[in-house]
Amino acid sequence: MNRKVLFVDDDELMLDSYKRRFAKKFDLSLANDGKQGLEVLQKKYPFAVIISDFRMPKMDGVAFLAQAQKMTQDTTRIMLTGQAGFQDTVNAVNEGNIFRFLTKPCQPELLENAVEAGIEQFRLINAERELLENTLTGCIKMFSEVLSLSQPDAFSRASRLRHYINLMASHLELENKWQYKLAAVLSQIGFISLPTDLLKKLNEHVDLTATEEKMVAGIPEIAYSLIKKIPRLEAIAEMVRIQKLTFNESQEYTRKKDGHTIALGAQLLKIAIDYDAEIMKGAARQEARTILNSKKADYNPEFLDALQYIGVGNESLVTKSITADELQIDMVLDENIIANNGHILVSRGQVVTEAVLRRVENFSSGMALAEPLRVKCHSKSL
Repeated sequence: MNRKVLFVDDDELMLDSYKRRFAKKFDLSLANDGKQGLEVLQKKYPFAVIISDFRMPKMDGVAFLAQAQKMTQDTTRIMLTGQAGFQDTVNAVNEGNIFRFLTKPCQPELLENAVEAGIEQFRLINAERELLENTLTGCIKMFSEVLSLSQPDAFSRASRLRHYINLMASHLELENKWQYKLAAVLSQIGFISLPTDLLKKLNEHVDLTATEEKMVAGIPEIAYSLIKKIPRLEAIAEMVRIQKLTFNESQEYTRKKDGHTIALGAQLLKIAIDYDAEIMKGAARQEARTILNSKKADYNPEFLDALQYIGVGNESLVTKSITADELQIDMVLDENIIANNGHILVSRGQVVTEAVLRRVENFSSGMALAEPLRVKCHSKSL
């Protein structure tokens, strides 16, 4: 359990007393003003509880806790002061979202109990969020697998986008990574609205008519209209809606909407989608990165740099030709699985899941498949 606690007070004697009293009970950090407190937050995030004095020079407790809330929303915040009036209290609660408001002098036992309560509050918030994230992730995974069977190309692409975004977000240590991965999975849902003939032209990279181009351009809006109906996925829906914004346009969006997380998600989607498009046209990874770098103004420079980590670690994957009976979960399809009548069952690039395996088994029992199948897998799967 996270028991990291930060005390912020301009009184060195108070900080010394906190250290003597609580150093053995909590994972304690101290700061002597709001600025230093924010620096400690950045370096040692996340804290379970922050306790701040109200009256401090340069940045008072209300301003500090308001900034702290922006940096770490889940952390429990406690205000400790001997000089607050009614309006000060109202401001602290409204602006800093205070969990407890304690007055000086505060009995050590009372302060300790408040900190323990704050730690428990932090645990409950994170437990609820983890449950929500796992539930949403499981539901969306099931949903995407079902749709992958009806639109294999679009949802094979979604699987690749999720892989790219997970690698970039992990390398950059981005928070809210689960949101970005969900955005990748759901970003292709708008393709269900396109006619079969248009989907075929897209897969074959055939030139489109003006009307068809307009239909494809409307996919993010269609996806947005579907996703926003799911409670608590409004931010993810917005990421998908603005996925085509350039880097400068997304920065302007952040300034106007205060939507930093949403803008980051949209930037990740844009670079992942454009990178994948080049890969699927036949470009090697380095060539695809070079193409995107030639348009570097369109992309977040940190994400462009992170592209180099895509594919690292896959050197152990080997290409193998197998029969349908030899197909296994976690193999990656190196070409489309096609029925003898020309129908694409599963698209190239798809990771084999339980649903994919069942689909292939069901079709192979009643309809001949074009074999052998070409897959990529780890050498231990051979």
